[in-house]
Amino acid sequence: MITKDTFFLIMAYSFPSISDCVPIGKISRPHGNEGFVLISLHNEYQSICKEIEYVFLLIQNKLVPFFIQKCTVKGGATYMQFDDITSIDLAEKICGNTLYIPSQFIKEDDDTLDELHQLIGFKIFSNTEYIGIIKDVFEYSMNIVLEIETQTNDEKLIPFSTNLVIDLNYENQTLIMNLPEGIFDI
Repeated sequence: MITKDTFFLIMAYSFPSISDCVPIGKISRPHGNEGFVLISLHNEYQSICKEIEYVFLLIQNKLVPFFIQKCTVKGGATYMQFDDITSIDLAEKICGNTLYIPSQFIKEDDDTLDELHQLIGFKIFSNTEYIGIIKDVFEYSMNIVLEIETQTNDEKLIPFSTNLVIDLNYENQTLIMNLPEGIFDI
C-alpha cells in the first residue's frame, strides 16, 4: 500500500508527466455531503477503479495526486472519495476534471485505445474545415468516439474510424478526417 508519505518519497525523482499518463474518466458531480464524487469512467477502465490507490488531476497544467479513500460501484455508477475532500464544497471544486493514471497501470490489451489517447490535444479537421480540439477519447459499445471542443466551446462527439482518416500528423498535432455531412446535426 502506498501512503502519501511513501508516494512523495518514491515520486521525488520520477514524477510522471502528462505524456506518461492515460486519462481514465472525468469527475461528473458531487454525491452526498461527505465529499464523494460521481466518476464517469471510460468503459475499458471500469475494473481498474478498485485496483488503484491514487489518480492524478490536471490542475493549472500540473498533475496533482489525489489519494482514493473509498471507491464504490453501485448499479454501474462509480463513486469515489478522496483524502482531504470531505465536503460537498470541496467536491464541487474538482468536478469536471479528468482523472489520469500512470500508463504502467494499464494492461497490455488496452494498447489500441492507449494510442488513440495520444490524440488528445490534437486539432481536428473535416477535410479543410477546422472542427476543434480533441478533448477525450471514449469507447462506447465497442465504438471509439472522439470528444471535441469546437471553436464556440461546444462539446461534440465524433465516431472514430480509420476509414475516415485522411491524414494524421503527430508533428503538427493534426487529424484530418472525411466526416459525413450533417454529423453534428445528430
